Amino acid sequence: MEDYTPQRLLEKLPHLSDDELQWDYLNDLQWKESLRLMMGLLDDKDLALRVVNLALQVDWHNGAYLAGAVKEEWLEESISLIDNLEIPALLKIRLLMKTQSEAVISSLMKFIEHKNEQVAASAIYSIGKIESDAAIYQLRSLVEHEDSFVCSCATSALGNIESQTTVSKLRKLLESEDDSNGTTAASTVENLKFEQVISKLIGFLESEGYQLPECAEFTLGKIKSETIIPKLIELLEHESDRVRSSAVSLLGEMQWESAVPRLIEIIEQGEYEYQDVREDAIIALGKIKSEAAISKLIELREDEDSDISFRAIYVLRKIKPEAVIPQFIKLLKHEDMDVHDHAISILEEIQTEATIPQLTRLLKQKNSQVCAGAAKLLGKLKAEKTIPQLIKLLEHQDSYLRESVTEALGNMKSEEATAILMSLLEDENKWVREKAAEALVEIHPETAIPVLIQLLEDDSILMRETAAEALGKIKSEQAIPGLIKLLKDEYFEVRVKAAEALGEIKSEAAVPQLVKLFKDKFEPVLYSTAEALGKIKSEKAIPGLIKLLQHNDMFIRGIAAEALTEIKSEKTMIHLIKILQNKKFIQKQNGEYLLDALDVLCVIQQHLGYYKPVPISVK
Repeated sequence: MEDYTPQRLLEKLPHLSDDELQWDYLNDLQWKESLRLMMGLLDDKDLALRVVNLALQVDWHNGAYLAGAVKEEWLEESISLIDNLEIPALLKIRLLMKTQSEAVISSLMKFIEHKNEQVAASAIYSIGKIESDAAIYQLRSLVEHEDSFVCSCATSALGNIESQTTVSKLRKLLESEDDSNGTTAASTVENLKFEQVISKLIGFLESEGYQLPECAEFTLGKIKSETIIPKLIELLEHESDRVRSSAVSLLGEMQWESAVPRLIEIIEQGEYEYQDVREDAIIALGKIKSEAAISKLIELREDEDSDISFRAIYVLRKIKPEAVIPQFIKLLKHEDMDVHDHAISILEEIQTEATIPQLTRLLKQKNSQVCAGAAKLLGKLKAEKTIPQLIKLLEHQDSYLRESVTEALGNMKSEEATAILMSLLEDENKWVREKAAEALVEIHPETAIPVLIQLLEDDSILMRETAAEALGKIKSEQAIPGLIKLLKDEYFEVRVKAAEALGEIKSEAAVPQLVKLFKDKFEPVLYSTAEALGKIKSEKAIPGLIKLLQHNDMFIRGIAAEALTEIKSEKTMIHLIKILQNKKFIQKQNGEYLLDALDVLCVIQQHLGYYKPVPISVK
């Protein structure tokens, strides 16, 4: 059995040729951690840099990982091997972070002035991940940067490092009876100058513009330091409603119970230039959740200002849902369809049997919209006792009501409901047929298969889509021929559903036709085809998916990458290494496209256990 200890490798290292070192050790993932440990044991600088250089030739990520493991006195030269690589900025930043070394901060700082904001932001966030005093120092200097984008990124990154956890830890040390601990803590606080950062963030809240105040509010909300409470209370009197709104929101984030009376005053004061101040105060009460806060929210349900009343109800449904049921039952009768639909979605979320009697009474309303909403909710509650009343509503002329009743019956899953649904597959209304088909898939999928296969040839585009989607959920192999035919449908929406269904079924027989869809001009088709081929895991799809990694649409690149990682084939690795040698590809968008390809490569490398296929000449 192979001995993978770093000491064993250290003994062999001086006697290994470059090829032996690269292909027998640097290319083998089983040696990865032993190699890194060995680098810290190496006393020969030239030998250490040789290992890093050869590792970078095999795999960028592993080379960078080893570059950060050399002895501290050689780190600068080791990291320079990465700095000198002719690669895009985004990749270089990633590799510098891969070293896991604080020594890369100076290299990362060089990217702050980059003309591309994505590159600058990536460098700043990378510095923030280092979480050291040196990183904090550099980020503080960037908080004063003349470029507001750099300033806001640095502020956000700084907030991630200087968390409330740090503040609490230092406070405990300061309160310690041990003088030595207290001295150490005081020294640390002085070094961090945390109060200065807080003060700067508070100042940003009052600055003009949009980005800086928003960023400052977000960061202060994450820090949650009680030291800012007095200043926030002061800001409640600020002349700017936007600043007052930020203060209110932060008091809510900190769940500061003592602020409840003042927040209630703000809500009751009435007129502000921005209604957001009052609405944010309501949200803050919901986050504080004290007895007084909840009591006020319940009172506000009936506020004459509809915006305030809706906001209070919205908050209450999260923290005390039973308190808002009567209001939402009333809203089912609202003439505005958006309000009506919103009420349905909230009652669906609450879902309590206590609403069944009230909803059943609504089935008798003359307004078909109200009946439809009640029917949907009764279906969600699986109120089988109401099936007779629901069946009667199927005689109604309103197609939306009949569609809603069909959906409700589908949720019941009783024999009586199933029989009705089967008959509705022949209904004259396509929407009713669609809901019946969807419901039967959930209740009795095997029974529904023959009917659904017939519906693949229905004149209605919607029914072809619905049938294809349903057959995909059932994973019916009987449907494969019909679904393959739909890949040529004149409507791209149908082609999308057919491709998705074949992916769910994992049909190898469909691969040749699916691969042809890579020439489709509609992006949703490309997206669903790539996803389907990833599920089928056919190597025949690899060349087409590799091409999609070069697509302009980032979402298509992303789904192609996911598909290739699912296939996990050495053929994918060979194709990827080939495109990584294409200078135009690797430089595109500062390396953004390259990073997608590298992410795929890393997953496959982990799966196969090596970085590159070993050349025949080496063995």
